Amino acid sequence: MTEGTVMLFLLHCVLSTCITTGLRRLGLIMSTAPDGTTLGRCPLCRVAIPAEQLVIEYSPETGWPQMLASCRRCDEVVGPV
Repeated sequence: MTEGTVMLFLLHCVLSTCITTGLRRLGLIMSTAPDGTTLGRCPLCRVAIPAEQLVIEYSPETGWPQMLASCRRCDEVVGPV
């Protein structure tokens, strides 16, 4: 992966997070997981990821909504499973 691709991905994540947060504050979308629940497990270390570790929620043009969360053990951003 090139440096430009990584920067573009990070910019996309930041912008998507800002938009998602703004829409959530306006009450237009709700969190996919209520406080105190888990989003799933880290695909790398299998540790449960709490809802407060959510980094971004997004909806691709096709398919189901997706999310990325921070794993405290791996210190990586992952897609919970």
